[in-house]
Amino acid sequence: MSSVAASGGYWISMAADRIVATETTITGSIGVVAMFPTFQRSLGALGVHTDGVGTVCGCFARDREMSDDVATIIQSLVDQDYRKFIGRVATHRGMSVDAVDRIARGRSGPARCARKRPGRPDREPRDSLAGGRRAGRDRR
Repeated sequence: MSSVAASGGYWISMAADRIVATETTITGSIGVVAMFPTFQRSLGALGVHTDGVGTVCGCFARDREMSDDVATIIQSLVDQDYRKFIGRVATHRGMSVDAVDRIARGRSGPARCARKRPGRPDREPRDSLAGGRRAGRDRR
């Protein structure tokens, strides 16, 4: 993993035998986020108001607040994706789903701290390179 490898970087790396990251790599975000910005207050401050009439449902209209029903649906999709994510991490990293959930929840930080938690980056690139050189010498 390079300088930043949050959820997507971890998703790609989790099936590897070893995860390699520098001490300063920002990593560890085992989590799912959904954001839908709305601008009804900004528009209102400018004196722009809409009536909400249109040919689409308006569920994701940027000129009004999201309804509680739509927010509940979106949250259930986020929760479902999170359960899939931690389930796959558990499978690939040889951990229980509960153990992954305890270290997950979208927390991010430098790899030097994440290495202290199970299932996170295993080593630094220099450690991997040294291991490869040792393995190469052992084969001679």
